[in-house]
Amino acid sequence: MTTLDSASATAAKAGDSVSVYDFQQAGKLNEAHVQALSALHEGLMRSLNHALGSSLGTTVDVKLSGMEELPYLQLSTQLAPNTYVSRLDFEQQQSFGGLQMDLPVVFPALDLILGGTGAPLPIERGLSEIEASLMEDVSRVIVSELDDTWKPVDISVASGAHLRQSDLRRLMPADERVLLLRFQLKLHQSEGGLNVFFPIGIAAAMLRKLSTMSITPSRAGAPTAGQKIQERLMDCVCTMELSVRGIKVAVQDVLSLQPGKLLDLGIPISAPAVVSLEGFEWFEASPVRAGSFRAAKLANPVKKRLGAG
Repeated sequence: MTTLDSASATAAKAGDSVSVYDFQQAGKLNEAHVQALSALHEGLMRSLNHALGSSLGTTVDVKLSGMEELPYLQLSTQLAPNTYVSRLDFEQQQSFGGLQMDLPVVFPALDLILGGTGAPLPIERGLSEIEASLMEDVSRVIVSELDDTWKPVDISVASGAHLRQSDLRRLMPADERVLLLRFQLKLHQSEGGLNVFFPIGIAAAMLRKLSTMSITPSRAGAPTAGQKIQERLMDCVCTMELSVRGIKVAVQDVLSLQPGKLLDLGIPISAPAVVSLEGFEWFEASPVRAGSFRAAKLANPVKKRLGAG
């Protein structure tokens, strides 16, 4: 019995419908597996959007586009030359996997890291050693979100080293079956693939754990009056501003104000600004850019917030 079949058997209950067994489908992902793994990763896209957006200072949109089981040799031959791949370390399982990103999103990410606009760039070469080293920070952000997503199914993962083309051949045996999670990543004006792959045995361990958990949401009844009001409140608009506290300017400086004059506010560059919601201070923050828009990167919550006292 294969690993995926064992996971399915664990989930079987008395009274399940019986059907003819197809030996050609043994060990392969079926619809139930895909649904369970998709449900597990539902929150990952939202967390990646937030984490990558905060790290790179731009708008990010990640979506799960599919998953596939295939031999590692087939996967490794499908990877584009010079693509970015970093190792995933599964210490408990003593196994490795990989995180792969297409160059059409890698180069804009590097441009953002170096203070650029993140505009699409022509792909004329692979990554230098320095560029690959810079991408490790992006890889660690993604792997941290994967680790949080997999904690409920008792799977821990850590970010490993950048893998060159020669390293990929030695990552795992050619005939080992792997699960490939395909994500589509939109980074500002660029778009490309973000793929995660690991041994099918780890996927089977996830499915065994999921079989003991309730991942199917209960059928919702008609919304109550309170729920309807709450839904309408979600569409309301509130006033929010980003400001710097404690500015004191001499009257003589104010009287001499004119266009083009540089006004010293007497506030250190390192001093955080404050995000206020309807007049209530909410978070310390720093002004950043998100594409062509102004944005605020949130830091520590302000101690005295709305509802305090």
